[in-house]
Amino acid sequence: MPTLFLLLLILLPTLASAGIQRRDSFISSIYQFKQGIQLPLHSKIQSISMPLNKIRARVLRSPKDPRVEKIVIKTRGKSLMKISEQLAKKGHTIYLYQEIKNALHKNKKEFTLTPKMLKHADERRLEQLYTSRHHRLKLNTRRLSSRKRMQLLHELKYFFDVKSLHRIRKKLMLKKSIDIDKDLLPSFASRVVRNYTIFRGPNCFHAALAFQDPGLPRSSFLNVKEEVGYHRAMINHDELWRVLDKNFYTVQPSISKLKFGDIIVFFRIPTDREEIPNFRWLKHTAVYLFNDYTFSKGSKSSNSPYTVKTLAQEWETWKRLLKSPAIKVFRRSARNLNKKHTADLQDWLYW
Repeated sequence: MPTLFLLLLILLPTLASAGIQRRDSFISSIYQFKQGIQLPLHSKIQSISMPLNKIRARVLRSPKDPRVEKIVIKTRGKSLMKISEQLAKKGHTIYLYQEIKNALHKNKKEFTLTPKMLKHADERRLEQLYTSRHHRLKLNTRRLSSRKRMQLLHELKYFFDVKSLHRIRKKLMLKKSIDIDKDLLPSFASRVVRNYTIFRGPNCFHAALAFQDPGLPRSSFLNVKEEVGYHRAMINHDELWRVLDKNFYTVQPSISKLKFGDIIVFFRIPTDREEIPNFRWLKHTAVYLFNDYTFSKGSKSSNSPYTVKTLAQEWETWKRLLKSPAIKVFRRSARNLNKKHTADLQDWLYW
């Protein structure tokens, strides 16, 4: 009976919450948001590249483990010789060219990186295959008022244990510089930020839930379905909605200010006005931090890292991809803020 009940939950096509069924409850732009606490932050934009050890792992492990994503390089109209010149070690261009030619896919527009190619490719050039921008933030505690310090600690207390909060409070009181990546991101986010995984599957939905509580998406009662060829960490649209519906409530960001940990959800609303809202509309999630910054993973592909972005960057990306996206904001309900979920799924160390 429990298995049947979970299956029925997965197959439910509509979103159960009355609030989300109202089309007029969606926000049409992030510029309607009331941003949350404003901190004296300094931002340095970093270029995050996929490290060579992750590239090697993907090349060597993908033939044996379907969850490990192959590295597929698109030719983008360039000649194979030009690509070989760009990637090869000195004196290895012709050898790399031959390997690429042999591995070219039938569509002649892409090829899969192979172990033989690694022998002829320049390591530094390989690391530039995938790059992403990340905002490395520093908090100037000397310019932080006591009122904002108390407000910040109040918002953080639901995401950190007592020991971590004590450490943060001490740094604030002593007016020490605070690195957001190291000091003000919860355990999961702090561990994975600026990093790439080698697996297909860990996605923006998983990142948003694990930010709240690492055990939340790892529970087999919440993460029900296992997709063939994807890591167990992937959260599907219907699974995300069930968690949001059971553990969160909607916030009207044009009226109420955003808070640390709020989940910003991007939807694609079909033009058919008669269609009832359903979980397939869910397309992307990001977690609000403070000022105009968010934490997220770009996609389920291992080509995208975990980064801190601005709200504007998130909006411009998804406005381009979804044409006319709609947004809702979810906040964890008070009864679930201190509830810890049991992480009962195995094989989770993928980063």
